[in-house]
Amino acid sequence: MEKTRMTLNSQIDSLRADYERLQQANTEFQRQRDIVGSERGLDETSKTLK
Repeated sequence: MEKTRMTLNSQIDSLRADYERLQQANTEFQRQRDIVGSERGLDETSKTLK
């Protein structure tokens, strides 16, 4: 029983670490998407002004 508990706790810790890495990657992805989106918006604005 103790071995099972330790195994499950280890798996939980691993999943939490994976979750944290995915959250960080998602945050960075959203940041990059926002940068690209704002650059595209600027491109469209400059085309309109020409």
